[in-house]
Amino acid sequence: MDELSCPAIRKYISTDLCAVVESENGSFMLVGTEGFWDPQQPNSAGVVKVPLDLTVYALTDENGPTRAMSVMDGSVSVDYDGEPTALSAYSIATKDGAALVLHKRPQGNVTESYDFYDELQVLAVSPSGAPTVVAAYEGSGITVQGDGTGVVFASDRYASPTKSGVEPTWKTFTYLSPGDGEPYGWSETMRSGPRLRVAKPVKPVLLDEYEWPNSARRGSDA
Repeated sequence: MDELSCPAIRKYISTDLCAVVESENGSFMLVGTEGFWDPQQPNSAGVVKVPLDLTVYALTDENGPTRAMSVMDGSVSVDYDGEPTALSAYSIATKDGAALVLHKRPQGNVTESYDFYDELQVLAVSPSGAPTVVAAYEGSGITVQGDGTGVVFASDRYASPTKSGVEPTWKTFTYLSPGDGEPYGWSETMRSGPRLRVAKPVKPVLLDEYEWPNSARRGSDA
């Protein structure tokens, strides 16, 4: 395959998640496919995990014509009988081009935000052109957006500073952006407060989303 294209790769493999991100330093494509699992084969803890295997591709012309080559692999999983989950792939504009944000979250509303821990991963292209995992986070009730220069997200805190029920819900806010001093570094700033303040909020662009485990399939397996 001589291009980073979700329609092109679907000619060769069945994808459950696919996203292409471009920046001034280069581009990459993330592909997710649900891995093998069997409800009759739990792990040592007695839990059946349903994996979503992730592969990152970049273009190379070394030792031949230009082609897409896998450069990074990973996996994320959910419990077979756990909370229905979604993995959303967003593109967020930064001062160095687009970054890819993967947000693992519950499909619907949970009774308490602390009943489910969201997961967030940020991927971007380094100055050398290589896709890189910039940062990874966990938190409750994560919401994400951009501010024109980087990625901004909020997550729930357990209590307000005085633990008073009449005070606004306090959150932890994280600001992540390409660093000015280090060519390969990103700057991270955290603070806490009752509300997120972003001067010029930028809405993330949803590139793709995958929901699993499939409740209908689980019902037919029962």
